[in-house]
Amino acid sequence: MANIPYYGDQTVAEGAFALLIALTRKIKLISKTMEQVGWAWPTEAFLGTDIHNKTIGVIGFGSIARRFVEMCIGFRPSSLISYDPYVDTSTMAAFHTEKVELLSDLMRRSDIVVVMAALTSTNHHLVNEEMISLMKPTALLINTARGALVDESALVTAVLRNRIGGIGIDVFPNEPVTRENHVF
Repeated sequence: MANIPYYGDQTVAEGAFALLIALTRKIKLISKTMEQVGWAWPTEAFLGTDIHNKTIGVIGFGSIARRFVEMCIGFRPSSLISYDPYVDTSTMAAFHTEKVELLSDLMRRSDIVVVMAALTSTNHHLVNEEMISLMKPTALLINTARGALVDESALVTAVLRNRIGGIGIDVFPNEPVTRENHVF
């Protein structure tokens, strides 16, 4: 595990944004259905949602998160909010982002939660069962930071119980992922 500031920040931000588009437009579901059935329209199950007028909450506000929110701005979310105890309000405001003081507030308010914090000795499972339970049932969670920031077991439970709207992850607590060490 390593945190290399400014290395790949644009690439990781674009990956997170690709997950955001894929989730909001239900690209995987539509693609899979088209491959299996041949047609995936026009039922409500395939209707995506817009980024426009959504609240996007970003956990962590380093260089990757800053590139990510720049990408979001053109899609006109209702608000961009971020939780990062190490970044001041004025820095976030320069990126049209409101600083929230409590992670619980971000989890409650967000339609889309994006985890972009660095993993430290104090934030293992920062997004835990309690935090996930605060999310809206339609909210999406994206993690492109470190797998250990999110309690994978609590996330799986939330998904299986339809407690949240969807997930996009490209990091896992145990990598490389194998069938034996992965719960999905």
